[in-house]
Amino acid sequence: MEAAIAAEELAEAEYAAGYSPDDQAAAEAEVAQIEAAEVEEAGPAAPALPVPEAPETEPLGRVKDWLEHHTERFTAWGADPLPDHAGWRRSTLEGEVFYVLPKVWAAEVCAGLDHKAVVAALVARGWLRLDGEGKATKTRLPGTDRQVRAYVVRLP
Repeated sequence: MEAAIAAEELAEAEYAAGYSPDDQAAAEAEVAQIEAAEVEEAGPAAPALPVPEAPETEPLGRVKDWLEHHTERFTAWGADPLPDHAGWRRSTLEGEVFYVLPKVWAAEVCAGLDHKAVVAALVARGWLRLDGEGKATKTRLPGTDRQVRAYVVRLP
């Protein structure tokens, strides 16, 4: 690296002394060659260590991944429920909205996570809509004659 710095300083000095831009370009090419040689001489870089997700973003990624991976388990709005369905999905102008059944939310979506922390993180980002009591939204889902609770998640 020191050789590259010295070569760059030399190139700048030559340019300042009146050498043409062609001379400058040649000097810069020489600097690039020296730097490449130094990188090759140093050997391969150590592999980058994985950066753990921040605690507040982990639930967001987990929920988004789960919903995207299990989209086929969500019944299209207005269709007959699928076997082993996790809830309903509806396409809107803002994107896909998932109506997740509470039993699926607890047992699968939030498995291994603090349920309250997941809800808080999703609400903070505007991904999850709760009712006035801070519970899953009561809504009339297709095929039901009464309102039932569902976790209404809108992915960005």
